[in-house]
Amino acid sequence: MRIISDFVDYYDNIQSLGQDQSLLYIRKKEEIKSPFHKLHYGFVIIGFCGKLYPAYKVSNYHKDYITKYSGEWIHKWCYSIDDVIEFNEQHDQKLIKNNHLYIKQSFNNYRQMSSYMKLETLFEKYPIFVTNNYGTLTYNECLRQYEFYKIVDPFLAFQEISIFLNNIARPMKPIPEIDDKLLAEAKGFDKWSFRKEPTKRKTK
Repeated sequence: MRIISDFVDYYDNIQSLGQDQSLLYIRKKEEIKSPFHKLHYGFVIIGFCGKLYPAYKVSNYHKDYITKYSGEWIHKWCYSIDDVIEFNEQHDQKLIKNNHLYIKQSFNNYRQMSSYMKLETLFEKYPIFVTNNYGTLTYNECLRQYEFYKIVDPFLAFQEISIFLNNIARPMKPIPEIDDKLLAEAKGFDKWSFRKEPTKRKTK
């Protein structure tokens, strides 16, 4: 698969390993109004090759205690409530119980969307999209900024995108229905296969 894009994503280097050069992924961003209900603050939903992955952004301001005047923001994308708790413990942030339950329930609700959203429509043309809490869905979004490599490694991501695009380019043809008689004849059977064929009577 060859990728044509105006930005670099984390799985692009796999192209150097030598793949099917006849398959093209024209990775151009395209924004539409999101069909999802408005997401809770801090959440996005990443669509990747037919599956949905909710992600939550956590932040912490790390102050420089030497100068006491400057510092920097540390951000992390979490894909489970355990990731959120781990981040807060590392940065000595207390996660209020109610907020903890709210984030955990949000993760559960967004994971269940696969059961009632029409995913075949969302993934009709492109393998990747990201929808946010502003009501926008962006196709062919850059996944590196969401640290998606923690969920799908570069090689597997490249492979799954290739398979997805190949299935669009060469969709599987439906198997035609064949009645039992034609199916039997195609396999070499006829009406006398399981019974004795009548013999001609000798004339006196």
